[in-house]
Amino acid sequence: MRIGRHTITPNLILAPMAGVTDKPFRLLCKRLGAGLAVSEMTTSDPRFWTTSKSLHRMDHVGEPDPVSVQIAGQGAVEMEPAGPYAAGQVVKVTAHPSAGYIFTGWSGAQPEDNNPAALQIAGNVMLTANFAPANNLYLPSIMQAVDTIAAAASCE
Repeated sequence: MRIGRHTITPNLILAPMAGVTDKPFRLLCKRLGAGLAVSEMTTSDPRFWTTSKSLHRMDHVGEPDPVSVQIAGQGAVEMEPAGPYAAGQVVKVTAHPSAGYIFTGWSGAQPEDNNPAALQIAGNVMLTANFAPANNLYLPSIMQAVDTIAAAASCE
C-alpha cells in the first residue's frame, strides 16, 4: 500500500482511537505487525502544545517509521513537493480551511498572504496558516479567536 511517496508494509493500519492509541499501544501494534499506527488526535492550536496531555500525545521519539498523526484544528497545510528540501528550492504551500472556517493569512516565514503561496526554502523555516470562523455573526468580538496550524520545512 502506498500513501503518497510512503510505502506501508504490511498494509495493516491501526486507526486512531482517543484514549487507546497512545505510544505504548502503537509500539505494541507495530511490533505485532501493523504497517502504520496512527496516533491519538493532537491539537493544531499552539496555545495547548505545552499541556501534559498534548506533550504526551506528541511524543513519537523511538517510534518506527512511518509516523502518522491525526491533527484536530480548523484547517490543514499542504506542501508541494513533499520534502526533504534543498536550500533555495521553491515550495508551493496551500492552506485548506475546514468546513465553517476561512483562511485569514500567513505568519512566520511568508511575507505575503497569497494562497497558495510560493515559499523559498532558506534553511529551517516555520510558516503558520491562520484560520477564523467563516460566520462569526453570533460571536462577540472578544471570542473571535484565530486558530492556527503550522508547517515546518528544513533543508537537508
